[in-house]
Amino acid sequence: MLPDWLRAALSFDSEAYQPLFVGGTRVGWLQPAFAARLAAWPQVFSRLPHGLAFSPLLTDAASRSHALAAVLQDLRLQGHIPGWRDELYALHATPAGEELLRFERAAAKRFGFVGPASHLNGLVTRADGLHMWIATRSPTKAVAPGKLDNMVAGGIPAGMDETATLVKECFEEAGMPPALAAGAQRTGVVGFVRAVPEGVDTQRIAMFDIELPAGFEPRNQDGEVAGFELLPVREVLRRLHQPRAFTVDAALVVWDCLERRGFAPLD
Repeated sequence: MLPDWLRAALSFDSEAYQPLFVGGTRVGWLQPAFAARLAAWPQVFSRLPHGLAFSPLLTDAASRSHALAAVLQDLRLQGHIPGWRDELYALHATPAGEELLRFERAAAKRFGFVGPASHLNGLVTRADGLHMWIATRSPTKAVAPGKLDNMVAGGIPAGMDETATLVKECFEEAGMPPALAAGAQRTGVVGFVRAVPEGVDTQRIAMFDIELPAGFEPRNQDGEVAGFELLPVREVLRRLHQPRAFTVDAALVVWDCLERRGFAPLD
């Protein structure tokens, strides 16, 4: 069973939000006040009995992306899209389905759009048992500064796949050469929808494990990680039970790894 704080963090009441559609596909969740604000762009969003839809006149991904980009720039100037990243995510009808639109990463939670990501558990087997590399996020990060994180984690930009993203992030966050990162094994996908102050955090995370040589020590290259610790599994579990010590997404990925490997939760 997940730690109490993590289960509470994953709470979501869809009745408190308005859905956003492309055609008949729900693609996001909107806070009611934000949905009302989007009605100011009737050329982009059509009103539904409950919720909004992209205008049927926007018939393909390119037209939707172009129209949404103009809206997001206006919202940015109004202060409603902080932390602008100049990085695009692609939104798909299904994980392997057609691309519906592209959007600025910083807008994901405002719209409840899926944020795709790749996360890596870095594992080392020592004489005293299994250990895991745990990162501490930089105190200057815009999101969750100073919290514990997976050894490597990163959003998947539009035009890249989960494996290419992982290899890139392995070098940027941990100084891991591509030849070593190529040994990572994909273990599955975890997804969630949860309420956050700025909107709805919706994520789909491709999870990977890698067995690392004892001599490898991660070294951050991009300034986004304050440091790394190589911790025995029981210490990782102890920290997982400390409320909000980990980011929510990293906690889920670590928990999945340890559960798959047969490590019982702390009593």
